Amino acid sequence: MTAPVISTGSDRAAEYEADSRSKENRIRDALAGLGIQHTFAALERCAPLEGFRGRAHFSIEPDDAHPKLCGVDPQSGAAPFETSKWILPRFAQKLVVRAYEHISNSFPAINGFDLRIAHGSEECLLSLTAQKTHATLHENLCETLLRELPELIGVAVPSKSIERGADSLKHRLLDVDIAQNHTAFFQTNLHLTPTLARSVQDAIGEQSVPELVDLYCGVGLHSVLAKDKARRIVGADSHPAAIESARQNAKNAESINAVYHQQSADEFARSHRPEPCSTVILNPPRSGCSEDVIRSVADWKPARIVNVSCCLETHVENLRLWKSLGWTPTQIRAFDMFPFTRFVETVTVLDQG
Repeated sequence: MTAPVISTGSDRAAEYEADSRSKENRIRDALAGLGIQHTFAALERCAPLEGFRGRAHFSIEPDDAHPKLCGVDPQSGAAPFETSKWILPRFAQKLVVRAYEHISNSFPAINGFDLRIAHGSEECLLSLTAQKTHATLHENLCETLLRELPELIGVAVPSKSIERGADSLKHRLLDVDIAQNHTAFFQTNLHLTPTLARSVQDAIGEQSVPELVDLYCGVGLHSVLAKDKARRIVGADSHPAAIESARQNAKNAESINAVYHQQSADEFARSHRPEPCSTVILNPPRSGCSEDVIRSVADWKPARIVNVSCCLETHVENLRLWKSLGWTPTQIRAFDMFPFTRFVETVTVLDQG
C-alpha cells in the first residue's frame, strides 16, 4: 500500500488554493446547467486554513510499544496525530495530547474519542468510544479528565449513557449565545461559521415578517439570530436533543416568540399553515429536501425562501424542482466549510416569479 502524501504548511496553502478554485468552477458549472450561474460570485475561502475545525475524531490504535494516537486529515484520510493536528487550533492540539495521556491508560476499553470546541471560547466537550467493559472504569476516567483538563466542561460515553459535567457547548456567534447538546449537529468550521450565519441573516432581509419558519432547524441557530425580524418563529427538526437545545436557546433569548417542534420536516410541512407573507429557512442534511417538503412549502406561498445546503449535487436537484414550481434563485453565496472535500455550503435566496 502506498503511504499517503503529507503536505507541509506552504504546500498545503498552494494545494488549497488549487482545490478551492476547482470547487468554485464546479459550482459555476453546476449552476450553468440551470442557467443561473450569474447568481453566484465567488467561493468564500477558509482562511486561515490551519486550526479551522471545531470537531475532530481520534482513534487509539495498537502499537508495539504504546497505543498510537491517530486523527483524520481531510487531504489524506486516517493519519498519525502529528500530521493531522493542523486542522485544530493550537490550544486544542495540546488538549488532545493531554487527554490521550489519560485515555491511553484505559486502552483497549477506550479506543477513541471525539472533541468538540465552542465557537468564541476554548471550552470543549469530549465523547469517548467505549468497548463492552464495566461502567465504573468509564465513570472514573470521565471524572479524571474533568479534574485534570480545565478546558473540558463535559465528558460523555454515549454507548454507556454516561455524562459528566455539562452536556452542551455554549457558542458565541454574532453576539448571541447558542447552546448545542453534544449529540446535536452544529457547524464545525471555526473561521467561516460567523460569516455563514451573517449571510443567512442578510438573506432573510431587514423587513419584519409575520412568521419565520425554520425547517430542519437543528438547535435553532438561524431563527434565534433572526428573532428581531419576525413576530413569530416556528421551527421543526426530528432530532430530540437538537430541539431541546433550540427551545433552550429561545428561552435564553430576549423578546422572542418561538415554538420548536420535534417533528420531521415532511410531517411538519404537510400540516403547518404559516401566516401570509412569511419567510422560510430550509437547512436540510446532505440528502437535500424531499420533493414532498418542496411542494408543501411552495403551496404555502411564502414571501421568500432561504435555502442553506451542504451538498451541491442535491441542492442543484432541489433548485431544478423549485424553478419548475415558479421560484427563482436570485442570489447564491458559497462557503468552503469543508476544505479538501467535495462538499460546499451554500446560501440561496429564492423569490417567486
